[in-house]
Amino acid sequence: CAVLEGRVCFGPSRGNETTFVRVDRWLGECASAGANPDKTAQDEACAELLSRYLRAYGPADLRDYCAWSGLRAGEADGAWKALRDELVAINVDGRSLYLLSEDVDEFMERDTGRNVARLLPNFDSYLLAHKDKTHLVCEDYYKEIFRSAGWIAPVMLYEGCVVGTWSYRRKGGRIQVELVPFEPLLPDVRGMTEEEAHNLGRFLNMECDILWR
Repeated sequence: CAVLEGRVCFGPSRGNETTFVRVDRWLGECASAGANPDKTAQDEACAELLSRYLRAYGPADLRDYCAWSGLRAGEADGAWKALRDELVAINVDGRSLYLLSEDVDEFMERDTGRNVARLLPNFDSYLLAHKDKTHLVCEDYYKEIFRSAGWIAPVMLYEGCVVGTWSYRRKGGRIQVELVPFEPLLPDVRGMTEEEAHNLGRFLNMECDILWR
């Protein structure tokens, strides 16, 4: 595609519309400075991109990385092989996924998010990093989150899994937060979720009204 080939990039916004422009016309001499990199530079860039991806989103596998980056498997495979001495395989629900070796100890000692509720915005990177998202959301509710035209809904999380969607609107100097759980939630989970909504109100310096659906 033209974006991956460096011929097109994002341009200035037009109101609520996104525009695209030719790189050579938009960036001028800056565009030509990065044009046609040699094979070594491309390989190094791909390896660095993979390293940063795993640092942020690991454990993951090659399919996940390709889905996130837009690279084809053949293009990404070279970077994967270049980093093979830095990768450690771990078993996650029967799948072999990979971390950078320097991140393994921190991953094993991590806070697993038990008994924690969160409200994430639409298009949050937490939902974008892996091709297989069954560890995040039940397939029955997949279309409630990943909607038509590429829209990704704001979600309610509990213990790292998606348990519903949410939205908010400003109304008369206040905000109204609408919470839509996929299934009934326990009272303590509802309470933690409501506290997250009130945190949003405090951030916006507005009183918060909560509506459960």
